[in-house]
Amino acid sequence: CSLCNNQHTIVRGQKDGIDVPFGDFESMFQSRVCGIGRIICMMAPWDSPYYLTRVWCLFEIYTAMQNECDITIQMPPIERQKMWDTLITGENRRNGNRFGALYDAMANTKVSKGEASVEMDKRNILDILGRSNDGGGFAAVDVQINQYLRSWVVCTLYEFFEDARLQYENKQMKPVDYAATCNNVGLGLANMGRYEEA
Repeated sequence: CSLCNNQHTIVRGQKDGIDVPFGDFESMFQSRVCGIGRIICMMAPWDSPYYLTRVWCLFEIYTAMQNECDITIQMPPIERQKMWDTLITGENRRNGNRFGALYDAMANTKVSKGEASVEMDKRNILDILGRSNDGGGFAAVDVQINQYLRSWVVCTLYEFFEDARLQYENKQMKPVDYAATCNNVGLGLANMGRYEEA
């Protein structure tokens, strides 16, 4: 949405006395998300994604989910590498480290705690989301977003496992690193409540 809805233009317009009502901006936002039919969520830094702290971003992913748009969650290559390195080193206990921070972010994202550059935007978005989901409000929105994000983490763990398996089979990974990766993927799945798969 940053490429389709230039919030800076609106801020500049406000400085020049041109006021765009939030309802107009919301309609433009929703029509562009639905018109394009896909969004890309940038997860960086990998262990505490900035995207999950912004109320507009959370509104974007919720809008995409409600309208059955394609959602791609992407990490910059350096962040993906850092996540991979953490899987190998074993820093994935639930508390006190970076991998635990990712699990916490995927389980505890709350739209009501999201930030916005313009406070009125935050209030307007929270008003919309508070009335959504047949009265379920923020709690229902939070559950939907967190479930989606957790499913992404599970898919990512499987991708890392498959990459490690191929590297090990091609003798590009030491047995000890492969064992650590398998163990840590299993622990990661267990932390996501996927005990049978772990």
